[in-house]
Amino acid sequence: MTYYFARTIQSGFDDAIERVKKALSAEGFGVLTEIDVRETLKKKLKDALLGIHTDPDGQTVLKQFGVLKFIETTEKDYEPVHALAVKAGIDLKKYNWRNE
Repeated sequence: MTYYFARTIQSGFDDAIERVKKALSAEGFGVLTEIDVRETLKKKLKDALLGIHTDPDGQTVLKQFGVLKFIETTEKDYEPVHALAVKAGIDLKKYNWRNE
């Protein structure tokens, strides 16, 4: 059995964090440590995707997409794509890549 309190607020993430810290402080509590959830989640997701090919279920998913594995890329890896887009007169910042 799980008990918890939940509240939905109309606020940005950073503002919500500050409001929680102030509320804790008002009650005599402090924040001992902070974890950057965004960066932690980003790293875990990256590690999971880069290692998915080592898992049998992951291999099945990759095969459905016709790929062997994910690889890490850099902005430099996309320079040929950017060059072709410029040559074709395509502004990638305005391009509707979702085709909506």
